[in-house]
Amino acid sequence: MMIEIDKGIELAAPVRGKGLSKYPIAEMDVGDSFLIPQEVQKSAAYAVAYVANLRLYPKRFTVRNVGGDRYGLHRRLRGT
Repeated sequence: MMIEIDKGIELAAPVRGKGLSKYPIAEMDVGDSFLIPQEVQKSAAYAVAYVANLRLYPKRFTVRNVGGDRYGLHRRLRGT
């Protein structure tokens, strides 16, 4: 099987989602929190906290169930 190589093809610009910018994470102080919109799945809420912890280190964030199917993202102290 022979695979052809295309030459001179422009690289398309990367498509990026809104990511963290649609949430006020960077402005949060310890003890601040906000409710994750209900249409956001639980796993996506945890992913947002995970990425925030990586990008905004040493700030720490966690997701907690606040009742039923509602989740909140919280800014916390390190180690708690």
